[in-house]
Amino acid sequence: MPIYEYECAACQQRFEHLLKSVTDTPKSCPACGGKKITKALSAFSVGADRKPAAAASNCSSCHASGSCPNARR
Repeated sequence: MPIYEYECAACQQRFEHLLKSVTDTPKSCPACGGKKITKALSAFSVGADRKPAAAASNCSSCHASGSCPNARR
């Protein structure tokens, strides 16, 4: 079951909604009760700047060469 973000046109409140089926959409804003809501792009769906997985581990290449090939440039 996916979780989607929605935004209310009346109060600009963003909220999440767990879809239980394809036709399941929120009927109103939980903050103000507004009926005009639209699906919003969430930070997760847009993407984020992330380090490579190897950068999170303690690899030995950094210690041997003195510089990390996984470091941000």
